[in-house]
Amino acid sequence: MYWLTNDWQQFLPHPWLEIALIAVSVLCGSLIGTERERKLKPAGLRTMILICLGSTVFTLISPVLESSSGESGRVAAQIVTGVGFLGAGAILQGSSGVRGLTSAALIWTTAAIGMVIGAGLGGAGLALSLLLLIIQTVVTRVESRYIGPCVHRQIKMIYDPRGGKTAVKIDHILDNYQLLHSMGQVETSEEKKVSLTLSYCNAHKHHKDFLVKLAELPEVESIVQFD
Repeated sequence: MYWLTNDWQQFLPHPWLEIALIAVSVLCGSLIGTERERKLKPAGLRTMILICLGSTVFTLISPVLESSSGESGRVAAQIVTGVGFLGAGAILQGSSGVRGLTSAALIWTTAAIGMVIGAGLGGAGLALSLLLLIIQTVVTRVESRYIGPCVHRQIKMIYDPRGGKTAVKIDHILDNYQLLHSMGQVETSEEKKVSLTLSYCNAHKHHKDFLVKLAELPEVESIVQFD
């Protein structure tokens, strides 16, 4: 585990140090880029490899450049600036909203990993790449089930008001599920029933569990779902 936690400059001579770090940089860029490629994102395999490799190479040569200019950290600052422009190019404003923020953030993070590798911490770069893949995999699954974009649908429910008691029960259920709704109630002229239209997210299971509770109310006569 020595190679994972320590600076590779302590046990690898030149030029094997640079060769090893560049190889690790390409590997890390490949790991991150493959995940992007599978999701058909614009910043895919080649892009991530080049970003990680470029950051590593600039960091490797930064001691030489900084010794000649006498300004420590100048190259690192320019890497961050350049990657910022690249990430900004991945962000698009469309009719459906802003897209590409995750790709831009991954570009930024991949550059940071490349800088870590270029500083001699190849093991840390590999660990960070694996951590990034885990985050992408786990968070994507959590988002798709609980947090991701909602597909909104509406239901129309008809119930017996029973002097306002049913509305209290319905409000209690909707409050428990933190459902934002507009009570658009319309009382029918013949049967004295109340119609309620609700909008909710149909993409996530926990967002539509309230429907079961509403269906269990004996006062509710019908629930009709429509887009």
